[in-house]
Amino acid sequence: MGSQRMIWLASYPRSGNTFYRICYELMYQVRTFAPYTTNEGCKFPYEVDGDEPCVLVKTHNLEPVNTWPAVVIVRDGRAAVASWAHFSLARMKQKTSYRDRLRDVIQDKDGWAAFHHHWLNRPNTNVIRFEQLIKDPAPTIQASADYASLGMSPKTANLPEFQDLNKQDPDFFRGGDWRNDFDSELYDLFWENHGDVMTQLGYEYEPLYS
Repeated sequence: MGSQRMIWLASYPRSGNTFYRICYELMYQVRTFAPYTTNEGCKFPYEVDGDEPCVLVKTHNLEPVNTWPAVVIVRDGRAAVASWAHFSLARMKQKTSYRDRLRDVIQDKDGWAAFHHHWLNRPNTNVIRFEQLIKDPAPTIQASADYASLGMSPKTANLPEFQDLNKQDPDFFRGGDWRNDFDSELYDLFWENHGDVMTQLGYEYEPLYS
């Protein structure tokens, strides 16, 4: 991979990783990367050009495989698990109901809470909010770049809006209100499994029905 500085862009699935990468590539006119896994470990699909000052690498892996600096995107767990249930259900060969898929996602021992337990408790890790990222992508990404001391200046601030990408591809850039995805039983189950991390991240309990 050369001598460039390597940085993880980590998130639980459906938490804004692709949106960040799109904006980052436009802002700095550089590529970002996604590894793939083989029996020999983490591999990269192509070589990184030598003039790229740093390399941003996407991951949804539960545990960091090394001590690279990291930017971690966090999204309200209710929205993230609901979006992941929709997205993964559409790609499953053996179909099930959305409700059953959401239950499985909520109860996954390596799911939303476990991901954040691992990534938030490591040094040299900058946490950004999905909610802030989609509201103000340019300053949010620049702040994370400054935190990592990348020394990179934006080439443009003309970035796509998440709402526009949602209109173009609503299945991938999923928005909407998570309240429409839960019933009372699954909502209670979510808080039972993920409430401690939700509280740690400052996401407050809200009644499902007002």
